[in-house]
This record gives sequence, structure tokens and C-alpha cells, in this order.
Amino acid sequence: MDRQDVCILLNSTPKYFYLLPLQLTMLRRYIPTLQWPVYFATEVPNHPIAKQLETEFSVKILTLPKEKEGFLESRQVAISMLPSDILYVLPLQEDFLLDRTPNKKDLLDALFILDTDRSVSSLRLMPCPGPHETDVEYVKGKPWKVLGEKNIYVFTYQATMWRRMDLSAYFQALLYAIQKDFGNRESQELKYLALTNNVGENKYGQEVLKACLPNTLHLCWPRAHTSPNAVYLCPWPYRPTAVTRGQLEPFAEELFRREGVKFERPTGNMMG
Repeated sequence: MDRQDVCILLNSTPKYFYLLPLQLTMLRRYIPTLQWPVYFATEVPNHPIAKQLETEFSVKILTLPKEKEGFLESRQVAISMLPSDILYVLPLQEDFLLDRTPNKKDLLDALFILDTDRSVSSLRLMPCPGPHETDVEYVKGKPWKVLGEKNIYVFTYQATMWRRMDLSAYFQALLYAIQKDFGNRESQELKYLALTNNVGENKYGQEVLKACLPNTLHLCWPRAHTSPNAVYLCPWPYRPTAVTRGQLEPFAEELFRREGVKFERPTGNMMG
């Protein structure tokens, strides 16, 4: 697990920075042998938490231009700023917390697929959103399923290993489409559009993805069974959505306490 051509990429905004020390604590706790470099893209590299990530967790900081702090622009720029030898990217959202030990064998299998099959653009490492019932096996006898035409979530921000150049191409195409279809908008307007309408994951974004990468495959790990904890039986078992409508979920508060990670509870409209 010491490959240096694959990385974890974190994007965040200051009002959610307080979640990052917990996320990195969980990452180091559950997969301490993982040596992939971790990059954090931010427009405020001197923020105390950015410094904490750098010194305590050896996270590498990518300083974003202020004019590129929007939800989509920041992700596109961050990918372009990665070192040239990074081939594959695992983007993680700050409020999706690793809560079990990842399956190293399956992670290595995901990288092997990317290494040996250029037709594969991405592999979703957990079954949420999962494959459609009509989606077929990628290879007979292996769990991976190919996300087909009927699957409405070919792209998601959640725990997906991406071929770096393909993810970059998608964000570039999405930003271009938004400018063309919705007019020349400022960064804050694009941020509002990206978050409120979730253009990256909704039907609009899915159509852009298919047009941008028409001949590539997107794989997903299927759900093992219907019980709630079945979501943990996958290569990257995490608890999603630690923040809902601006409020920290009880399970996340418990993780903060259990792991001994200090944080200041955001108040007022800081979480808006």
C-alpha cells in the first residue's frame, strides 16, 4: 500500500475544516499501512487546521487561487495541481468518515484494474449508491459491476477511485457546459448552482459525463445483502454524511469523543 502514483484528495471550505482532523485520525487508525500521499486543497493554507493537517498527519497542502474556491472549480484546479506522477485519485468529502478497516486486497484489485484496463475510468469503492439490478459483472466471479445506462449515478462524489485524467476531463466538461447553458456566472454563482442543484451528480451532470467519456466503463462494488451494516462489506467502509442540514450527526459527535479529537461546535449560520 505504498504506491506513490495514487493519492487521496481532500477539498473543503473553512466552515467544515473542523471535521478534517477526525477524518485523518480515522484514516490513520484504520489503515495505518496506507502510504498514499494525502493532498488537501484550500484557498487558506495558513488556517490553523490546515497547518495541523500538515504537521500532525503529513498532509500536503495545495494552495488554490482565491478566484477558484467554488465547489466545482476548486476540485478541477486541485486535480490539475497534483504532481505529474499521480495517475489515480481517491477524492474524499470531509464529512464521510472511514469507520472500519478497508479491504486492502480489494483496493489493490481496483488499482490492478486501472493499471491493466484503460477502458475503466472509475471504481466506486462502496455500494452506496449501488449498481442497478440490470448491471452486469465486470469479470465473472468478481464482485465489481459495470454501471449501465439505467443507473442514474454513474458519477458520485462518494468514495470513488478515479483515473486522474478522466476525472479532470469530466470537471472541465461540466464547467464548460454550465457556462454555456447557464451563462457567464461568477464563482459564487457557480458554487450555489453546484451545491443547490448538485449538477455534478444529477441527470445534467450524468449526461455531460457520458458525452465527455463515451467509451469508458465505471465500476461499482455491489451491496452484499439488505441489512444496514452491509454497506461496510466493501473496499472502503465509511459512514456517510456526518453533517445534515448544518447539524453534526450524533454518530459523528460520538466519534469525536471516542477518538479524543477536540473540536469547536459551529454556531449560528457558520454551517449554512
